[in-house]
Formats: sequence, C-alpha cells, structure tokens
Amino acid sequence: MTPTLLSLVLLWAPVPVPVPVGVPVPLPMPVSVPLPATSTQTAEATKTKAKPKKKPSKANKKKRTTSKKRKKKRTTSKKKKKRTKKKRAKKKRAKKKRRKIKRFHMTLNHANTKERLRNLWVIRRDPKNKNKQWVGKRARKRITHFLRDWRTGRSKYVPERLIWYLYLVAQHFDAPLEIVSGYRHKERKSSRHKQGRAVDFRVVGVSPKTVWKYCKRFDNVGLGWYPNSRFVHIDVRKRSHYWVDDSGPGEASDYRKGVAQRRQKKKRKK
Repeated sequence: MTPTLLSLVLLWAPVPVPVPVGVPVPLPMPVSVPLPATSTQTAEATKTKAKPKKKPSKANKKKRTTSKKRKKKRTTSKKKKKRTKKKRAKKKRAKKKRRKIKRFHMTLNHANTKERLRNLWVIRRDPKNKNKQWVGKRARKRITHFLRDWRTGRSKYVPERLIWYLYLVAQHFDAPLEIVSGYRHKERKSSRHKQGRAVDFRVVGVSPKTVWKYCKRFDNVGLGWYPNSRFVHIDVRKRSHYWVDDSGPGEASDYRKGVAQRRQKKKRKK
C-alpha cells in the first residue's frame, strides 16, 4: 500500500472507545443501500410510463358517432311508443265519454210521423249476473207502438230478436235510427211487414251500404239494400237471405243478380 492510501484508511477507521464491564453494547442498524437497476427493470418502467394518446382516425370517429346515434334512436323509439300508447288510451277514454247514445239505450226517429224516442232504455240486465240481459217490457211496448202502421194506426207485437238487432246497430254506429216503415196492415200475408217481423230504416250519418254490410253478421235475417230509396230492410226469419233492389220509391222491384249469399252450416248426422 502506498502511504497516501494508508493515511486515508487510518483516518476513516473509527477509534475504539473503552466500554465499562456489564453494560450492553448497541448493535449498529443495517443500512439499505439502493442497488443499481437491471436492464429488465428499466424496460418495465419504460412500458408503464403513460404513452401519448393517438388521435382517433376518421373511421373510428364515424363508428363512435353511428353507435351514439343508434343509442339515441333506440331511446327515442321507446319514448315514442310510450307516447303513442298514452294517446291511444286517451282517445279511447274520450270516445267513451263522448258517446251520443248511452249504453243499453237507443234513439229512434220516425220519417213519416216525425215522432222521436230519445235515449230509450231498451236492454235490462241482472245485477247479480251481468251476462244475463233481456229487452225490457216497457221498452218493447213503446217500440211496438212506434213501429205501428202510421196510415191505419194498427200495430203488432215486435219480436225481441228484431229489437236486439236494431239496438246493436244503433250502439255500433253510435247514432239514432230513422224508421221508414215497420208494421203494414194492408200487405199480403206472406209479407214480413204484415207479420210485424220487418223494419225499413236508416242510420243517421251513415251510408246504407255500410249498414247493410254490418248487418250481415246477424244470424237468420233477411237483408235488403235499396240504394235509390236509401234505406235498409231487415227482418227475422229461419234462414238468412240477402238482396239488392235498385227500384225507386213507388216503383216495381228490380232485384240485382249475383248477390253473394251466406253459406248455411250443414247439420251433422248423429
């Protein structure tokens, strides 16, 4: 060793201090010295560093915008559906409130006598069983008098089924019925007007053709449409039959050919 190094070592070496006997000597605390970083650690550190964000390309921007638009469309479509449902419900409620003719009632106007039955309570029902319904006796008497032969003043009891059909027509179109003729005393015996089983009528504000088509849903009826006279004939019979008469008022009947008839159901043999 050179003299310079020896002098440095001697200076650096600690001088021993005399310690009394029986006193514990404190041990020196370990000093953590940072080790130099390896190549792998430096590589990981560089990876973990936040990289500068790349600017999104035009294609990515379009994709993002389209996805956002789709989400908006879905939300808007759901909202529109809810709104439409609410509007329909409001319309239904308004229709129920704005009905001209009350439920179980009927309004009749006579074209010849100018009489009127306004909001006649026709149908009665059992309070215990709502499905059990019938034509009231008082209403039936008033309707038979209303459908009397206005020339002679005679009348005949109207069958309950015919009153039911007139009531259903009035309720469906929510309009009063205008009676052209009911019972006719001076008619041939085979005529259903003579038997008190037929009515010629109109629905106020509705074309006779639409009324004629609607009445085809009834069972065992005779339905006649008179386009020139502008009324519908309905009667009660055993089998359904439809016709169209192009004759005018007071003229001989001119029946149209090829009118479609209802198919009769064949009875099964037991």
